[in-house]
Amino acid sequence: MITSCSEVVSTRTKLKVVVPRPKDGHLPFKENRLLTEEVLRQIEEWHELGIQKIYWNRTLVVSGVRVECDALLKCSTPFGRERWIEVELKDVDLAKVLSQAVERRPLVDYAYVVVGGLSLPAVVDPVVRVYSPLLKHYDIGLFWENQMLVASRYRAREVEYVEEG
Repeated sequence: MITSCSEVVSTRTKLKVVVPRPKDGHLPFKENRLLTEEVLRQIEEWHELGIQKIYWNRTLVVSGVRVECDALLKCSTPFGRERWIEVELKDVDLAKVLSQAVERRPLVDYAYVVVGGLSLPAVVDPVVRVYSPLLKHYDIGLFWENQMLVASRYRAREVEYVEEG
């Protein structure tokens, strides 16, 4: 039985993943406020990308496994290549948001976590003591509110996206 997205996409065969349209009447999550214009600007500048579209709160289905993404960014390079970035947003649960980012990492070229409800020491201390090897191993970037603390690095995604018309 497949229980995680990582198990599904580890074959290096690019699976097709449909990015669904938003559901009518869907209310935004309060944590969506963490993905600010400043965070988006820093991601664009750091990676020299142009954000083409933001998909908010989408549930992707990868070989029968449902994967929820807080924000999925469709981007392009200066040379016209497509890049996908997943951003996980949480107010206080650093461990949970990092585990979500790790789980979804094979689906995107860059991955970020934005934490906004904790003080800076409450984010930095566990990152320094516990989570920095995880961030480095999975190439996951980290924001505290509007400040980039760690930049994500490129890692080619293992899926191809198809957008619903």
